[in-house]
Amino acid sequence: MADSKSSKKLITILLIVIILLVGGGAGGYFFLIKGKAPAEGHAAVPPPPALPIFLELEPTTINLQPEVEGDDHVLYVAISLELETDDDRKNLFNYLPEVNTRILYLISSKTKTELKTLEGKLKLAEEMKTILTQPVHPQLPPNKIKNISFNKFILR
Repeated sequence: MADSKSSKKLITILLIVIILLVGGGAGGYFFLIKGKAPAEGHAAVPPPPALPIFLELEPTTINLQPEVEGDDHVLYVAISLELETDDDRKNLFNYLPEVNTRILYLISSKTKTELKTLEGKLKLAEEMKTILTQPVHPQLPPNKIKNISFNKFILR
């Protein structure tokens, strides 16, 4: 009888060990294989976009062209340039007086009427982009400007 009890006990222990091994294997299979299946079915998560590169220009006040004799209007404007590369930022920063002069010449050729509408502001931004894309020095490449933002735009 003692042998029968010890053999039943041994069989019970072996059954418990086998059940635990099978359960652990099944759990590992579902965790490793099934856990990867949804990720394989979905597209990979794209990396976050690169941080934008900006060059903030000092706010400035520029006289506008008079529409009638004796008409004085000014534009107070703060501009940010969004650039493609850090090299573009460095080039424009190193030649900041040239950049400011180009902007001054462009804006000072405008009238209040031209600049007070949204279309006028958008046209000014495009014209600025055109003149600032040109190299600031003959030995430098053209500047790659993504966008021009007006942070302040006050007509007086």
